[in-house]
Amino acid sequence: MEPHSATRSSPERLLGIDYGEKRIGLAYADEVGIAVPLPAAVEASVEARLDHILRVAGERRITLLVVGYPYNMDGTVGFKA
Repeated sequence: MEPHSATRSSPERLLGIDYGEKRIGLAYADEVGIAVPLPAAVEASVEARLDHILRVAGERRITLLVVGYPYNMDGTVGFKA
């Protein structure tokens, strides 16, 4: 994947990743910008969950990853599932 650039002319396809110890939530958004949930990566091993993410990224021709980080409303780091 290439670094994000504001001058890109090709449509962006974003993969949102909500990382957790046991499951990794995924969402997809295209140039319209509306995210839709995808099946979570819930495989037993970390390697299998990463393979799941790579497969989804390839199938959807992802151009940009957006990784979430759990913050509470008060700015402290929140719980990671």
